Amino acid sequence: MASLVPKVYRARNLSSDADSKLSAAKIISAHLGDVAADDVVVYSVADEARTESATKTRTATVMFRKPPSLLQQDSRAQEWVVRNAGNIGPIIDTHFFGLTSLNHVNEPQHRVDCIAICGLAGHPFGSWQPHGGDKDYMWIRDTLPAHLPHVRFYIYGYDTAIAGSNSTQNVKDISGTLINTLQACNLGTSDAKPLVFLAHSLGGVVLKQALVQVAKISGKTLGQRLSILDKISGIIFFGVPSSPMPFESLHSIVQAQPNEGLVRDLTNKSEYLGELEDQFSHIPFLENMTTFWAYETKLTRTVAKARDGALSMSGPLALLVDRASATSQSIYSHRDATIQIDEDHSGIVKFRQSDTALTIIIHKLQIMVGQDVRPISGPHQGTSGYTSKLLGPAQEPSRREAFHWDLSAIRDALRASQRDLREDQIEKNYEGTFSWVYDDDTTGFRQWLLGGRGIYWIRGKPGSGKSTLMKYIYHNERTAQLLHEWGPPGSRAEQMQLGFFFHHRGSEVQRSFSGLLRSIITQIFEQKPQLLSCLGPALDATYHETAATRGLGSLQSELEKVFTEAGLQQLQEEELAVLLRCQQTKPRQSKGSTSLARELRRLLKSRGVVIEDVTGPDGPLWPDSSANEALLSEVQREELRLSFYTREEEGGYLWSQSQLLNIIDALFTQRILSMHICLFLDALDEYDGEPEFITGFLRHIQERGEGSRCRMRICFSSRPWAVFERHFGSSPGFAIHKYNEDDISRYCWNSIDERFPNGLIPLSSLVPSIIERARGVFVWVRLVLRDLFEAVTNSRNEGEGHLRESLKQCLDSLPDELDDYYESIIDRIEETFRWAAYVVLEILSRIEETVRVDTMLKALAISKATTGEEAERGFRKLHLADKMREAKSRLRSLSGSLIEFRAITARGPSVEPPVDNGDVDDSDDGDSNGSPEAEVVQLMHQTVKDFVLTPDFKRIVLRSRSAHVVENGHTFLARTYLFDHGLRHNYRSEVQFVRQAQSAERTTGKSQFRVFQHRESAYRMFERLIGFANVSTILPGPADPNDPEIALSIAASSGLLLYLEDSLVENPSVFANSRIDLLWLLVHALMRIHGSQLPCETALAVANLMIKNGYTPPSLSSFITRSKVGRVEYGETIMRLILMILQARDSMGCNIWEDTNGGGASVLSGEAAEYVQEWGRSYPELVREWEGAQEPKQAWRRRRLYAYKLKGMFRRS
Repeated sequence: MASLVPKVYRARNLSSDADSKLSAAKIISAHLGDVAADDVVVYSVADEARTESATKTRTATVMFRKPPSLLQQDSRAQEWVVRNAGNIGPIIDTHFFGLTSLNHVNEPQHRVDCIAICGLAGHPFGSWQPHGGDKDYMWIRDTLPAHLPHVRFYIYGYDTAIAGSNSTQNVKDISGTLINTLQACNLGTSDAKPLVFLAHSLGGVVLKQALVQVAKISGKTLGQRLSILDKISGIIFFGVPSSPMPFESLHSIVQAQPNEGLVRDLTNKSEYLGELEDQFSHIPFLENMTTFWAYETKLTRTVAKARDGALSMSGPLALLVDRASATSQSIYSHRDATIQIDEDHSGIVKFRQSDTALTIIIHKLQIMVGQDVRPISGPHQGTSGYTSKLLGPAQEPSRREAFHWDLSAIRDALRASQRDLREDQIEKNYEGTFSWVYDDDTTGFRQWLLGGRGIYWIRGKPGSGKSTLMKYIYHNERTAQLLHEWGPPGSRAEQMQLGFFFHHRGSEVQRSFSGLLRSIITQIFEQKPQLLSCLGPALDATYHETAATRGLGSLQSELEKVFTEAGLQQLQEEELAVLLRCQQTKPRQSKGSTSLARELRRLLKSRGVVIEDVTGPDGPLWPDSSANEALLSEVQREELRLSFYTREEEGGYLWSQSQLLNIIDALFTQRILSMHICLFLDALDEYDGEPEFITGFLRHIQERGEGSRCRMRICFSSRPWAVFERHFGSSPGFAIHKYNEDDISRYCWNSIDERFPNGLIPLSSLVPSIIERARGVFVWVRLVLRDLFEAVTNSRNEGEGHLRESLKQCLDSLPDELDDYYESIIDRIEETFRWAAYVVLEILSRIEETVRVDTMLKALAISKATTGEEAERGFRKLHLADKMREAKSRLRSLSGSLIEFRAITARGPSVEPPVDNGDVDDSDDGDSNGSPEAEVVQLMHQTVKDFVLTPDFKRIVLRSRSAHVVENGHTFLARTYLFDHGLRHNYRSEVQFVRQAQSAERTTGKSQFRVFQHRESAYRMFERLIGFANVSTILPGPADPNDPEIALSIAASSGLLLYLEDSLVENPSVFANSRIDLLWLLVHALMRIHGSQLPCETALAVANLMIKNGYTPPSLSSFITRSKVGRVEYGETIMRLILMILQARDSMGCNIWEDTNGGGASVLSGEAAEYVQEWGRSYPELVREWEGAQEPKQAWRRRRLYAYKLKGMFRRS
């Protein structure tokens, strides 16, 4: 076969019949007449970019194996018109001027348009091809569509010839033509798709000038032309100069030519490029675009003129566009938005298929068009860093139902009740402190607020006042005023301040990644309610994803199944709409499923099918009807939809991190309004996950905002950890302990004046020494002043000289390091109180939630109990009638005053004034006369928790007894939640019991077998764990609080393996003689309210332990009938439990299906019974498959298949 002629042609004006490369080749061949279709090689065929008309035509890019005679008639021609019978046929050219479509995208999938613009003296098509004679590859046409299937690609051509040009056009002329071309082809108009540009060299200058021109336009066409700016999603500039180029030799060549002005504007003989860059950088709409700058790193041969006048690239080597010019100076301030390509100025866009740089460009384009990108493998957090998941255009499954949500109510449910609690608890700074953060230029903070980018890091030693400073900055009017100046002049972006204060001693929502995301999302929606519409699509996607995971399907598909199985004509559109409107998506009094049952029965009756219904626990049930399955599924779907209206902490929908990130990305990609967000994060070191993950997220969210409608800067505070230093060491910021000496001085003097209004010279004389030794740590100062004030009180009757010496000795005896200071405080606690100090500080260091004062007193009362009876006696002796003053005084004295108290309000524990700049409570609240239930107790500072959790703490506080003590805070809390029958918490006491009991076994390696044997308390916890309504169904006889198996059931349901092992030691036949369906308890425990679910692997470990030690599992039919699990996420665990049942009953010689050894009738019928029998017959093979599925993907598929089979069984049982 003949080789290709090394030239690419464009064939325009092809009829709509050219719907494939083959048909296009045949049409071109037929019109030319002297070239066979086999000699016409078509590389692309696509709809022409032109104004809407009645006749649709297509464009193709073509090469020939045999040149047609028409194209050889005039060697200087660049365009040929084929005429047949006087009609104009294909128009073939090599100049590629105007817009050329490179790929076809069906309209439903078409989401973005991308236009490539070539540079000076570059060919519109050839500029993007690799060097060399092989012309059959062009990366924009041949590679990009495969990676970005929703994007239509175009190239834009214009005349930029240098030698012999007779054109007087300049950059502004070319830019004006570009604007008009885009409008004529319906690109960039209000109803067009988003636009992305690839611009090389002069092409980028033309594009910048076009955007500047559009931004300046006023008059009748303002709205139409501004829509071009509004439609641009992103730009990649390839070697586009922002300062003059070394084109002196080229300028000398074109002198006296008509195009001299065009070339001169690019050299240092003109100020044009500098002025254009200044205008371009101040376009208000620029903030809505994602921009990347690619720069060359190889020298380029400049143009030279030979003696015969011909131009060639044989001049001296030069770097035509340096890094700074090509990146608009971003190489210094925003390097992550720059792309280095190791080629010369021409080769920077001449990619081959194998080029690494092409892979980078594809990735950047995917970011700009919103396509799903996972640059780091794995969809979740880990030690290696943050994995970004960008929200792409929704891949809408067919037949997806639309819902009408109350978005404001769902926003309120997303907001955690304790979202702002930590911020409220941090007291205001002392008057006059921290103003230096704005006034001292060496901090760079004021300059960063005015115009900085990226991340600002405030670091400091523990207890140096970081949180107080962050609250001061967050609420200070000067911060808002300076941020208002952020952005280019004329910017219409909305300024927003968001804040989140991590709190490791607080609740989960105060220290977790999900809590941070929920806070950011709800703050944005509260400040800008018009953005709530962004929540709708993300909510739809979350609902459908969760429904699919749980195997719930959709109402529409199930209704169609009902009518198909009944042999009835399918529903009309109006009838279907009536039924779908019954779906409840907002909280209301009546159930949507009830309305659905009524309407469905009416429609079936109209088709001659009459069904009598009976009432079941979940609503109407229709025996022997396939419609019943649709109704039961709708009940579950309804519960899922309504769960979005309840806070997560109160049993509502548990949002995953990926779902919350989808909402964040929806806010970044929205086009409703532009936002400039400054996010203030306090105590990043108190985040409860991996530091690498949260640092990666901060970088991602800040970089994600660059060039989008949601630009973000982040100011955060933390301890100077190495991981933060590694990631943010080069970011602007300061160390607070190097600046707060005057603040500490002011705090010392104010504290002394408040305590001793008439002055106290011996104490005042020590202030300079205190300041020097503090080294910026407020907490140390607070502790020192407290000890000095106590020394003054103890020496009140002594003379001034003796007092001065006593105070000096006291100060000299105090350690400089906080840990040493805390140890000295513990050493002062009387031996009688040491155990109580250990209990209180251990509990406050271990618990993840707040602890009420009365709960702490109860924990102390039973902390020494070794049996349930001892614990019960401790509770009976406890008198909580004491007023708060006495209770708090006792707790403070026995803990060395390392704790603080907070009053409980509707929002949670509130602050008690005053608090110093060390972020700790220094209040004397001894006069409070409230009840012990009205306040919570917590550690005075995070550094106390750090000290308590050190390995030496137990030895320090308990001394010689420490070797014999295994109990810790989890132990004491588990006992308290078991025995306190009247506890009422945000998290129910059973949730805390399960958490603390599991943690106690994990951290101490010991069970609480004897203590948990208290039958009355065990029975009450049993009722709460499984639900009062289920007690009678699980016990073999009438409910009996003295049943000895109750404690065993609690341990199994809570996954307390050490307790179960100790039960076996006490009674080896405890499982063999069990009368309770313990496996049912495990299934129930899998699906308890979130926060106390039993982990799947723990449930399997418990089941395995019981079966290996004589437990006879129920029959398969009994297990399935009672378990009724229709949630696919538990399918794998349930299936493994079933395999255990099959193996165990078979090895015991029991009937696999029935509870009797005889035949017996199965409680299952129809398809469910067939499933069970099939499983029973083949269970050995299933076991071998399960154990032999070594290949992960294969194993996953099999497990998924089994899970769906199980779901089918349970739904039919």
